[in-house]
Amino acid sequence: TRFPADTYSSGYKPRRVVIALRNALAVALATQPENLSEDHVSLALDPAPRDLFEGSDDFCYSFFDGLNSVAELFRALPAERVRAWIDAWRESELSAFLDERLKRALPEACAHLLDDTPSLVAQVEALAAKTGRKRTLPIVLLSRDPDERETLSRVGMELHGFPQDRWPGEKSPYDPVLTLDLEELPELKTHYPANTRVIALFVDNAEDDFRKSAVIALTAEEVAGGIHGGAPLRLERVVVPPRDREGDQQVMKVLWRRIGESPGRALAPPTFIQEPPRDWIHPIILQAKTPLVDLNLGDCGTLYVTPYDAFWQCY
Repeated sequence: TRFPADTYSSGYKPRRVVIALRNALAVALATQPENLSEDHVSLALDPAPRDLFEGSDDFCYSFFDGLNSVAELFRALPAERVRAWIDAWRESELSAFLDERLKRALPEACAHLLDDTPSLVAQVEALAAKTGRKRTLPIVLLSRDPDERETLSRVGMELHGFPQDRWPGEKSPYDPVLTLDLEELPELKTHYPANTRVIALFVDNAEDDFRKSAVIALTAEEVAGGIHGGAPLRLERVVVPPRDREGDQQVMKVLWRRIGESPGRALAPPTFIQEPPRDWIHPIILQAKTPLVDLNLGDCGTLYVTPYDAFWQCY
């Protein structure tokens, strides 16, 4: 059976039925591992037919979500078969957040098969090269650095020696969210006075839906007291083709899906969840998700930062 994937909803209901049946087959195989056959395993697990999963990531999500209860099936399969299954899904480039989904689906005994997972930066660079197009758009992927290091780029930090007369929020001081060292992001210097070293984002309420925000430009002297605590930011620079309708659109779609998996990114054109705000007039210099910034952004929301303030959207 073929499932047309030319629109978001095309073939939606029949594909959901087929995915549910495949997950049910996987559960049945997990309860009777002695009856495993290669045909049944392929039918239950493999990313084929391709158009079963194309068109919306909801199809991949539903499939992998249903595999969370079939650890016994993977334990019963030879390691080389599980490895082939992992490789098939990676090569298909169908699923967002693939390795996160693989980790949830596989039992701990198979976790070592994911040890060679390429980093997100490596995946983005490989896809950018695969487009065959000239790469002219610099993007900085942002994540929390697991290794503590001396940096002025941090999230959830404390600002020592910050000039109180510049702290936003007259009656109720705003909460600091993140700082960015412009020596690490020199492209942003054009938005601020020449002596700016760090920009700091503040919001009026980090615990709940914030309504007001401010981005404050700070000189080296103003941050001489130090920026401590929280977590250091890891900034990883990649250069990709601009997002347009030239070249192989399937590869470009996968490339930007991978870029969108980063907890945050700077310099890239924004991807809005809803329509852009009517009063949006300034460029988006950074967008980030809750795992990066520890803000309440609603249902799978995204933070959008301009040179002067910020807003958020959610589903």
